[in-house]
Amino acid sequence: MTNNRRHFLREYLKYDLHNGLIVIVPNLDRDLQMDLFSRVLDYLSEMNELPVNKLVEVLEDGSIHVREWTSDDHDISHISAPNWGNR
Repeated sequence: MTNNRRHFLREYLKYDLHNGLIVIVPNLDRDLQMDLFSRVLDYLSEMNELPVNKLVEVLEDGSIHVREWTSDDHDISHISAPNWGNR
């Protein structure tokens, strides 16, 4: 889990296989981060699968957005211009 979104999105592009990346957007106070992280854990538990090769982003409003994120399967424009539309 990180708030350093751009750095880690670039780093994870180097891998064909990774454990998944959870990003809280934007950088918030610790209590809110803990609440949002708890929501993500509940979401992942309900997914009933591991977040392998997934980018999981949780926004301040509590919405959770999941997409593939590997060296072969990613949207490079999402690093600088995130699109949390209907994914």
